[in-house]
Amino acid sequence: MYDDFVDDQKEEIKDLKQQIHDDNMVYTTELVYNPVTKKYEEKEREYCRAEITTDYRYLQTAYVMAYLSIKNSKDYINNKTKIAVDEDELFGFWNQVSTIVVDANEEDENAPTYHIYNKLLSFDEIVTTLFVSDNDRENYKQSVYLISQYIGNESFGEAVGIDGERMAIPLYYQYASPWGNKKYGSGNIAKNGCGPTCIAMVFSYLRNENIYPNDIVDFTKDKYYINGSGSSWSIFAACASQWNIGCRYIGLSAGNIANELSAGHPVILSMGPGTFTKSGHFIVLTGINEDGTVTVNDPN
Repeated sequence: MYDDFVDDQKEEIKDLKQQIHDDNMVYTTELVYNPVTKKYEEKEREYCRAEITTDYRYLQTAYVMAYLSIKNSKDYINNKTKIAVDEDELFGFWNQVSTIVVDANEEDENAPTYHIYNKLLSFDEIVTTLFVSDNDRENYKQSVYLISQYIGNESFGEAVGIDGERMAIPLYYQYASPWGNKKYGSGNIAKNGCGPTCIAMVFSYLRNENIYPNDIVDFTKDKYYINGSGSSWSIFAACASQWNIGCRYIGLSAGNIANELSAGHPVILSMGPGTFTKSGHFIVLTGINEDGTVTVNDPN
C-alpha cells in the first residue's frame, strides 16, 4: 500500500517538474558562424532557464506502526483479536504527514531554481497534529521509541530519492557561527565538536526541523566527551533516545553501509587518519551513487 502512495506522490513530483520545465522554456535566435559559407547565420535555440531538482523522503516505519497501535489499541483490548490494517486509516495518515511542496527561488528571473519534494511532518508535529489527548500523545512517543529500538531507523523506502539523488541532509560546519565558540570538552565545538555536528545534521534531516550542534551540546554537556579522544560512541544512542530516533551500530562492512544508504538511512562514520583527518573524526554519508561511490557531509 505504501508503494502505491509513494508512486502517486512521485508521479505528482514528476508532473510538477515537467510543468515548471515547460513554463521556463526560452526560445531565441542567435548568430552562429557557418564554416562552410563563412558567414554568420541565424539559428533557433530553445532551452530551459530554470534549475529543477527533486527529492523524496521516506517515512520511518516506527511512526506508522506506532500510529496504528494507538488508533487500534482500544479495539484490540475489547476484541482480543488481531486488528486488520485499515487502508483508509493508513492513507489518511500518510496524506497528513507527507505533502508535496515546491521551494522556489525566482530572484534571478533568468536563472530561477526550484526544489520539489515531499515535506514530512516532524515527529513533534505528528504528535501535536494527529493526537488530541495528552495520554495518546505520550503513548505515541513511547511507542515510537520502543519500536525504533527494536527495528532501528527503518523506513518503507528502498531508494535514496528520485533520480538517485542524495538525501537532503543539511551541511553544518563545526566552526560556523553561532555554535562554533560554544564550550565543548577541553575546547569548543569548532575544535572538538565533529560528533555533535554530525548528529545535528542527521537529526535535522530525519525530524525535518532545525537541530543545531549547540542543541546537541546543550543536552549532552561534556558527559560523553573523552579528553584526548573527543566524543565517545555512546553519544549517538543517548541523543537518539532523547530525540526519539532509531540508532544502531552496523559495523565496518562496506556492504552494510551501502545497504543502509540505498535504503535512505544516513550513516555516521568514525574515521581514522587518512583523507578526512590526521587523527579521529566523524563524517556523515548522505547517499550512494550508481557507480558505488558515496556522497559525504564533512563537518570540518
